Amino acid sequence: MGAPLQTRNHILVEYLEFERYRSTLRNASLQVSLTDLLGTREGIAAIAKFIQRSGAFARPATLDVRDHDD
Repeated sequence: MGAPLQTRNHILVEYLEFERYRSTLRNASLQVSLTDLLGTREGIAAIAKFIQRSGAFARPATLDVRDHDD
């Protein structure tokens, strides 16, 4: 399974499966700082590109939300 709590930091900075996509983030913030990424237009654009390329934050295709109680 994955980390018990998958925070923004976990997905954008720590999760090893997404390392190959982090160059996009490093172009906006060399240290992949959430403050830099979330606080600048360039950082937001980099996050959007990272999400698009990596599929981060997407629900697994097999997950059907109707199968879960609210």
